[in-house]
Amino acid sequence: MPSLFHSAANSIKMHNIIKIIISYSFILGLIGCTTLENHSPQADFQRFHHWDEVYGNDYIQATVFAMYGLETATNKYVRIETMQNYLEEVDTIQASLNYLDIQNDEILPIKNIGLRALQLSQETFRDMIKLESQPNEALAQSVQDKGKMITQLGNEILHEKLKLMKKYQL
Repeated sequence: MPSLFHSAANSIKMHNIIKIIISYSFILGLIGCTTLENHSPQADFQRFHHWDEVYGNDYIQATVFAMYGLETATNKYVRIETMQNYLEEVDTIQASLNYLDIQNDEILPIKNIGLRALQLSQETFRDMIKLESQPNEALAQSVQDKGKMITQLGNEILHEKLKLMKKYQL
């Protein structure tokens, strides 16, 4: 028969275990290791805005560097390598946008426009690689048309983002 002493000792042990579990969960919550995220419109927009400041700028830089690399390339192999490097960079950027947890109906369309622009960028550069080895007037026109669509999508993202920045006072 357990003594009163053993019951009290077990109770203290259980209390300490519970205290450790609660403390651990609290600390993880403070450092952001919990999976529960706030999905208010403002929180979702702040997540997108932060993503855009980092990866949106990476996309712009990658595009500028690729265009410069294409202009200064000495032969088609260097141009193709430049385009393949660009595609790898855009793949990484697109994966990060896919992973971005946005659930708000007001912000989700902006994310989807961004994904469409990244997809078009990839298609455009793949077509440009084809053009290096097989010049084709229709494909060249398609590349130009996609470039215009990417610009339009970028302008649309900027317009929507500015509206939401005013709304959420960022």
